[in-house]
Amino acid sequence: MSSTHQKISVWISLTLTWAMLAGLVVAAIGLPFALPWYFRFMGMLQKPLFWTGVLLYAALVPAAVACISLLRLLGNVRAGSVFQPTSARYLRLLSWCCFFECAIFAALSFWFVSAPFIALGVGFIGLMLRVVKNVIEEGTRIKSENDFTV
Repeated sequence: MSSTHQKISVWISLTLTWAMLAGLVVAAIGLPFALPWYFRFMGMLQKPLFWTGVLLYAALVPAAVACISLLRLLGNVRAGSVFQPTSARYLRLLSWCCFFECAIFAALSFWFVSAPFIALGVGFIGLMLRVVKNVIEEGTRIKSENDFTV
């Protein structure tokens, strides 16, 4: 990929990540208003509104941590230092955030039909991120060895 295309790609990724972070803030503010409306609209008045709200607020935490970790990882990409221990650390954190989201949506699956599918998808993304983290760690190790080779 050319340097210009890479810069544009990183810029787009950064912009979308900031937009997602802003969306999480809006969700945190709007959830107390949107959740009761949604329950009434769907005719789900017998569902436990309080615990659903608690779980959805809990889901915002790993999502925000993931966005911040992604911003830092993209900072490494922008600086041209992908094969660094910090990149693997950010990917590890991203994967754990996905696994926490998986657990939260698994709990929500008691009340929402789509939640187990979301949990499965997020869990699989977490698994893929673990594999990418292992690849980056190995690349970092090889780069470190090559840096010491004359």
